[in-house]
Amino acid sequence: MTKVVPRPEPGQAVWIAIDVARAKWAFNVRWGGVEQRRLSTPGTIEHLQALVQAYPGGEIHVAYEACGFGYEIAWWCQAQAIAVTVIPPSTVERAPGAQVKTDRVDAAALNVKHEKGLLKCVHIPTRTAHAQRQLSRTYGQVLTDRKRAQMRLRSLMQEHGRLGPVPNAGWARYERWLRRQEMPEPVAVCIAQLLAARAGAA
Repeated sequence: MTKVVPRPEPGQAVWIAIDVARAKWAFNVRWGGVEQRRLSTPGTIEHLQALVQAYPGGEIHVAYEACGFGYEIAWWCQAQAIAVTVIPPSTVERAPGAQVKTDRVDAAALNVKHEKGLLKCVHIPTRTAHAQRQLSRTYGQVLTDRKRAQMRLRSLMQEHGRLGPVPNAGWARYERWLRRQEMPEPVAVCIAQLLAARAGAA
């Protein structure tokens, strides 16, 4: 006997929530106030594309929790003129005492709120704006790494009774002083490693 696959009416709102994880994505599909489908797939955008294509004529709404996977889902949805909600993790309620992640249950709970319009949405940047923000963030991280290497070098030398020029004198002056110091081989190796780390973060 052939199984009848439910289909929404033309123009009917179709609500799709995704619980996104590294290994798999859990989907929950609703329309007409009723859960219609649950499924899990490998975590790639192609499976979302296939799911959306299964409901031609439906008014698709997609929601997923903002996470370390970026905005690729949102950008694809926007390119297809699909309404998309990217949810701040801090606003997603968790069951009290829940320690085991249940992807399908999480997707189902998310989709109920999605259909009821109870979810908040983060701002979705353009690809260009997001790339610029990543550049700025990475530059800040590099500066932080460089300062940490400098602080570790100063602390290392101080442990061996070598203070050198004060920080206000600038790093160039301190480095010139540092390279003139004769230290035991293990310490010299540490200095070389930290200098390399600083140079790598420049």
